[in-house]
This record gives sequence, structure tokens and C-alpha cells, in this order.
Amino acid sequence: AGCPYLDSFAQALGFTLVAINGQPSGYLPREPEPRPRNALQMASFIRHVKGHVGFVLSSDLGRLSLVTEDGEPASEEYTFPLIARHVLRKDAGPVVTNCCTTRMVDDIAAARGVPVVKTAVGQAFVMARVADEQGLIGGEGSGSVARPSFSQAFDGFLMMALILEAMAESGQRMSDLVRSLPKYHMV
Repeated sequence: AGCPYLDSFAQALGFTLVAINGQPSGYLPREPEPRPRNALQMASFIRHVKGHVGFVLSSDLGRLSLVTEDGEPASEEYTFPLIARHVLRKDAGPVVTNCCTTRMVDDIAAARGVPVVKTAVGQAFVMARVADEQGLIGGEGSGSVARPSFSQAFDGFLMMALILEAMAESGQRMSDLVRSLPKYHMV
């Protein structure tokens, strides 16, 4: 959905973009969800182009997963915690997420002394509670994030920009940022 805007996005933020499957043809040659198994094309490619981060987006640009500069796909569960930690370093406020998102979000919010509000699964539930609670940020473990100060919906361009900003401001590589998060396993 965002293909027509990728080049102008990269140009506006001043980075070089190498798009894979960046044609708005209506055909996506992988499953539309940004899960690690769907990031294999990016993972095999990123080291060869000396990329700093790979972004694997859902077909509707509402979910994002990451690939490190080493070619390691990160679960979509890492997207919201990475962005929440970055946002909470600059500002404080409630974090809204659904009841099945990784505990990493709870740990990050606790470290910053802000509440976590849990909702049912789904963007509508999260965004309604963001509005009700005057949330700073909302998201889900599906790789979705929204900032109400920017948009009332999950937004792939916002997520990419915040990840790039987190990397630039911290001076850390994507692999370092991923490794610095608490580790949990789903059972």
C-alpha cells in the first residue's frame, strides 16, 4: 500500500532505500504478515548491500518487523518494545497494548515509571483506549505501533522513522538494540 511513497519517504529522511517487492502490483510474493519466516528474502539480501536495517512491512503498511544488519530477522514482537522504549526516553505517558503482547513492553514501561493499559486484541480496541487514557503510544505484538500525536492508526512510515531515529540517536546498530531488550519465550 505504501509503495508509491517509499522513495519520497527515504529522500525526506535522508537515507538510501533499496526496495524489495516495492511495486504496487497487488501481488505480494510472500505471506503478508511481517513475521521472521516472511523476512527471509530481506535477511539474505541485507548483508550484501551493507544495509543498516531491514523493514518488512505488512501489505497494508500497518505492521512491521525488522531485520538486523547481520541478516537476522527479529520477531514482530520486538517492533513495539523497541519503539516504546525510544519514545519513553523522551516523554512519559501511558502505554496501551493488547492482552497478548510481549511482556517486554511491561518491563520497558515499568523502568520508566509509566502505566501499561491492556486491551482486547485489535487496532480498534488499542486506539480507543489510547484516546480514553490519553496514551502516549499504543501498539500490539503483531508489529503495530501508533502515536496519537501523529496518527490515530498503526502506521508503517511512522514505525520506520522512529526505528531510524532510535538508531541515529543511540548510535547503536539494529542488532544491538534488539539484543538490549529483555528476552522472553512464548509457550
